[in-house]
Amino acid sequence: PNYNPADHVMFLMQKKESKASPYIREKWAERERRERKALVDRSVKLEKKTSQFLVSYSSKAGIMRQFQHLITREARNTVRDKKTLFTRFFLTIFLNLLYGMVFKGVGSRDDMQSRYGALLQLCVSAMFGCAQPAILTFPFERPVFIREYISGTYNLVPYFLSKAITEIPLAALQTLAGLMTSYFLMELKGRFVRLWMGMFLLGIVSSSVAVALGCATTNVKTAIEAVPLAFVPQMLFAGFFVPIASIPVYLRWSQWLCTLKYSINIMLLTEFTEDTPMVNALLERESVKRSDFWFYIAMLLVLFVAFRLLGMIALGLRSRSQY
Repeated sequence: PNYNPADHVMFLMQKKESKASPYIREKWAERERRERKALVDRSVKLEKKTSQFLVSYSSKAGIMRQFQHLITREARNTVRDKKTLFTRFFLTIFLNLLYGMVFKGVGSRDDMQSRYGALLQLCVSAMFGCAQPAILTFPFERPVFIREYISGTYNLVPYFLSKAITEIPLAALQTLAGLMTSYFLMELKGRFVRLWMGMFLLGIVSSSVAVALGCATTNVKTAIEAVPLAFVPQMLFAGFFVPIASIPVYLRWSQWLCTLKYSINIMLLTEFTEDTPMVNALLERESVKRSDFWFYIAMLLVLFVAFRLLGMIALGLRSRSQY
């Protein structure tokens, strides 16, 4: 359905400049003038007979009306695609059940490295689980979007807002299902709500990164190939494989652009609340400050908005090229 031949023909006609196709445009305009004149003539005749006939012309809907219809369509498409929803939540629950069994009871032990590994695994699961569906959406829907956008059906802002508002509840439920599956098996000590908040924020920011990649590419294959470039380096700057202090200074600044780093910092401050030399040494080694808890949350929200804006700009530019 996303590659309807009629959509392609309409797209080509809309993209043609007036110099390239004067005949089609002139004939179409002439036909519209004749139809409009005939409609006005009929309205005048009917007005003389009934004195009640009025002629009105419709214009493009406003922003709020566009947003209303777009979010309704997105919600319906999400609910109707039951197979995708089932697969998304089934994989999340299955993988987090596996992680919970592997790290079973790690929270009740004194092995901080294992607890750190469990938190990192939860974050990586949330990151890829929320990013993968989003990165596949825009390349598939791009042909339909281009036709509707160029024809003036709606603007970029309501389109992206409807997408974001539809994805946020899904990311919240997905990360909640994942954490509920593994939290009690791992016997984590941190507050459940704060751990979920760290995973949820990482999920929506990761979906924004995926949206930006999907909007900047022309097909699904290119988008999937770009995923490792955007997400794999983040695991290097999370601090688990290599301590942040061991990373060269000229690369260390990159950690502040990594969404995974902010999320793992929130998780560490939530799980390791003990004021002991070992915990303080771990936080210092990973450049985590207790006083910056709300700063990490604010940075995730800023990155969420920033990547959405980048995706919107990229899609607007891409919509001017042929598919």
